Amino acid sequence: MKKYFVIVSMALLLLVTGCGNTKEEMMTCTRTGNMSGVEMDFTYNIFNTYLAYKKLKLYPQSRKVTAEEKELVLTAHKYDILFLLMQNPEKVYSRESLYELVWHGGYYGENNTVNVHVSNIRKKLKEHGIVEEYIQTVYGIGFKLR
Repeated sequence: MKKYFVIVSMALLLLVTGCGNTKEEMMTCTRTGNMSGVEMDFTYNIFNTYLAYKKLKLYPQSRKVTAEEKELVLTAHKYDILFLLMQNPEKVYSRESLYELVWHGGYYGENNTVNVHVSNIRKKLKEHGIVEEYIQTVYGIGFKLR
């Protein structure tokens, strides 16, 4: 039942957002917007939904990430951090909230785990040709997409 609800919900979302009137037009829909000067591109496809941010694409169903159309291999925790950031690009996530959401446990103070994982994500992006810093450190708070 849940599977059908998601498909119907996506179809209704596409219809409401003006993504088409026919089945073919509603299968894939791209909406572009500008949020605080950041160009956002969200592409919905009922069978292959992905989030796009600048030159990154994240496919939640397959847990696949591409940068410049090349697959980016990430550990589960790095993927989860990037997924959270891409879902809410304007939101600043504290280190504590990222730790609790990704590791599903309590945060106990000065743990460098989140910093190391974010640093490794940045390195992976640079290895794949992304020279611009996509993840911004918000001093004293945490991280957000730039």
